[in-house]
Amino acid sequence: MLQNNFDITRGAKVTLQGILPNAAYPVGTAFKVASVDADTGERTFALASGVADGFVMRAIVVPEDGINGNPRTDTEILYNQGLEVAFTGGRHGTLEWGCEIEAEGDDHVLSSGVGAIDTNTAAGSKLSFLNGKFRVAQTNEYAQFRLVAQLTPKTEGETRIKVAEIEGYLV
Repeated sequence: MLQNNFDITRGAKVTLQGILPNAAYPVGTAFKVASVDADTGERTFALASGVADGFVMRAIVVPEDGINGNPRTDTEILYNQGLEVAFTGGRHGTLEWGCEIEAEGDDHVLSSGVGAIDTNTAAGSKLSFLNGKFRVAQTNEYAQFRLVAQLTPKTEGETRIKVAEIEGYLV
């Protein structure tokens, strides 16, 4: 079931932990490992462009001063049997990998510019990422997914796609 316009419909048991960017991003934003601390091995994540290492499955919110100086989050997601709150930007979080994904809208699918995906984009097109969003892979870019199908959007005027992981290669 598509929630937050992004859903991993067939997952992989792969997660990465690291420091998230200190900015707000929706569930399903793609990130890559930007750096690894040589001493601690701690990863720092950045928006995926070209390749991705995973997707956030909770929103990232910017911290605000709350009670007793604790960060306050406005987003809470009911998950399984418990309550999960959003990740806080600039702090630890996790990325998850998906083998098959459904995504809809401008938060997840590049809708304008080079590599934009629209209703005319053919099934089988190789996909990469730009600024954390799926896009049609460009020449000399590493493709990690292929477009399986254009789906009926839940929100009129949006593009909704189903993608599947491929063995990545340069386009």
